[in-house]
Amino acid sequence: MFYDKSQVNNMGPCSILTYKLILLLTIFVAAICFVSVSYAENSKYWVYFTAKSDNAIVNISDKALHRRELRGHGSGLTEHDIYPDSSHIQALEEAGITVHNVSRWLNAASVSGDQDSWDRVTNLKFIKKIKPVATFSKDRLSINDIDQIMHKGFFDENQVAFDYGPSFTQLNICQIDSLHSLGFTGEGILIGIMDTGFKIDHPNFADIIASNRLIDTYDFINNDDDVQDTGMQQSHGTATLSIIGGFSEGSLIGSAYGADFILAKTEINSMEIIAEEDNWIAAAEWMEAQGTDIISSSLGYIDWYDLSDLDGNTAAITIAADIAASLGVVVVNSAGNERYNQSWGSITPPADGDSVIAAGGVDSQGLLFSQSSPGPTADGRIKPDVSAMGEGVIAAYYVNDGFRAFNGTSFSAPMIAGGLALILENHPDWSLDTLYDRLRSTATNANAPNNDLGWGIAKFYNMHSGQSSFQIEQEMTVEPNPAVNSVI
Repeated sequence: MFYDKSQVNNMGPCSILTYKLILLLTIFVAAICFVSVSYAENSKYWVYFTAKSDNAIVNISDKALHRRELRGHGSGLTEHDIYPDSSHIQALEEAGITVHNVSRWLNAASVSGDQDSWDRVTNLKFIKKIKPVATFSKDRLSINDIDQIMHKGFFDENQVAFDYGPSFTQLNICQIDSLHSLGFTGEGILIGIMDTGFKIDHPNFADIIASNRLIDTYDFINNDDDVQDTGMQQSHGTATLSIIGGFSEGSLIGSAYGADFILAKTEINSMEIIAEEDNWIAAAEWMEAQGTDIISSSLGYIDWYDLSDLDGNTAAITIAADIAASLGVVVVNSAGNERYNQSWGSITPPADGDSVIAAGGVDSQGLLFSQSSPGPTADGRIKPDVSAMGEGVIAAYYVNDGFRAFNGTSFSAPMIAGGLALILENHPDWSLDTLYDRLRSTATNANAPNNDLGWGIAKFYNMHSGQSSFQIEQEMTVEPNPAVNSVI
């Protein structure tokens, strides 16, 4: 229909209004129809299938089966171990669609293709639904201070297990140093970290390498096992790994420095962070099958979602995170740094999952980190769950094998993950329900949880001992932090 001025001139006022409404409605319907069948050529989409294969089952390690029996909702193999039907994948590829990742948990594949390819597949009977793969892009602020931070001889060796240097405060605020003093290191706990590249040869990781505690690595961007990478791509992952697993007396000691690690590169880091949820889901499935006990993730995905989707059951990555938890994996994810993001302003998926521990951030005084994302979820649940230091956190830096301070809930999440590794080391039989309940009930805000700090600052000594944080509260030593890096 075209707008013919000569026709309109012969109409009365009511007829003109009716004509214009019909015209607008026609244009709107045409636009909806166009969107429904058009796909951006360079974008990824989830294609969900109606059925799974009859016999394609992933190889599950004995460690994974043991963890499922201890902490999962069931034991042995489950429907989540069965791959989608390979004939469905083959049909997509034969139509010209590029398949990026195949998810057992979602019974779906992340794919991309041109319009002609999509026209050939959208009516296939085995396709249940098609949805965009969520992404997240965020500007990375400039880094000004790259000086090494080396404060040796900082504390009385009779009072603490090690010379923690400037990393003492971030451990002490969560009582992790007290568990170190009891000999807890995270030994035997397998921690999976998803992030950018990792500078594996940083001296802070020398003990992990020397003791063969780096169990496996995989790059889900380039599909190889090299997660080291070069340059700025190493920055974020190097920092998060060091907060858990690093060990350099006088500079930085990680929260679970004796744990085992499995590393996945899932996010691109140049001038901005670019993350895609299908890489996260693929990495989570890979980690779970190898027996990972804890996943520490400092990522979030909001493009294609809106706040009403934060119900714990909508975002693909949240569904996957909850499946991981149902299989006995402790999933810790940063709450995000979106408090002042006017278009979002809340937690980021998968932190909305009811089985995901969303990590908020505080400063060295225990006060709210200003950019830490608040809750609640769309269905009214309190988020974050607990908090740890997210401002001025000391971490390994990829430049000159140094150390520096960082801001962001990206760095409170690995602190909480490491603390939970110490707990699982000594309480391996605790179910996830018991673990989460004791984590919350011993935090500083347990009696009045809110949507800024959740149940408060995690207190792992109290959690281990079974005492309320109001009964056993260590005196926190606060020292000035070095120059603070950008929020990441």
